[in-house]
Amino acid sequence: MKKLVIWGGNDKTLERENLDSHASVTAYFLTCELRRYYDVVNVTGMDCARAILDCDNVWAVLSTFQRGFTNRLIQKGYSKLFQAIRSHVSGPLCSVYDFNYDDVPYVEDVIFSVRPPSERLTKSIRRRARNSNIRIIEMGWCADSIECSPKEKDDDALTIFIDHPPYVAGVRDCTAAYYGAIRRARKTGARFRVFVQSNLGVVEVDDTMPLDRHPYERSQKVPWQEMITRYATTDIFCLTTPQSACLSAMEAVMCGAKLYVPNDFFGRPFIPRELLTPEIPFETFRPSEARLADMLCKEASRSVVLKTRSEDLVERHSWHLAAQRIHATLNEMK
Repeated sequence: MKKLVIWGGNDKTLERENLDSHASVTAYFLTCELRRYYDVVNVTGMDCARAILDCDNVWAVLSTFQRGFTNRLIQKGYSKLFQAIRSHVSGPLCSVYDFNYDDVPYVEDVIFSVRPPSERLTKSIRRRARNSNIRIIEMGWCADSIECSPKEKDDDALTIFIDHPPYVAGVRDCTAAYYGAIRRARKTGARFRVFVQSNLGVVEVDDTMPLDRHPYERSQKVPWQEMITRYATTDIFCLTTPQSACLSAMEAVMCGAKLYVPNDFFGRPFIPRELLTPEIPFETFRPSEARLADMLCKEASRSVVLKTRSEDLVERHSWHLAAQRIHATLNEMK
């Protein structure tokens, strides 16, 4: 078997109880799936790319840090380290990326994108890339259908999960609209359980708790297994701020939740339209308390104890399918 280094994680052993980030979750599940095709070696530290040089006979490297070689090496001033890795590895250097920017010259051979690549953006990236033969391949928007599965709730109250606020101040944030809508809807007798991801972790809130307006700190990690347990009984997953994709949203959908996706001032949904495919349950809307309260009242009237999900969802958004696409692409480059 050829040796594939997967560079990604959180500087901990890739075990389920240690997962707490996009990079670590992606690295874990791609490692599980790609082992059927390759001898996989893991380098889990964001700033530990030099460890790739300690691995013998490396054929290819896949970074699960977003645009890992471009962002973590070239943009950080480690061009010599990048060149050393380029010389050490006999095959392609690849990164996972949500795929929405052509802001810097890419150095990867392949970008495995979460979003379907548009022809316009692909051409723009190729024009600017240091490697004019760079390939942009759709990996897909993925979640594990075994770990992420619906669980029976304690009662039929509608369970709402409000995603974390923006990472910086001044970015569009719909958290306040959700809070206000829930208060309005409760006055009609609708029953809800509401959970919010904040700098305090995942907490259950009621109408007496003040809105936390602080930006979300990336360092405030919540263990992945804790998040999945919460999603398993979530009916509505509420996006609060524009996303280039959103791993947690897909995991919640795989657990049977419906996405609430606000539109921005130009009518564009907070998650790109190309990701909102027919097998994904979602509502888009112009955020207002009155509109949201009406939507939530209707949802509450038909809330159930055990949710469902479609087989199309499971088949089209699996890590297994992502690994097949990665393998097929790398196999063409041998």
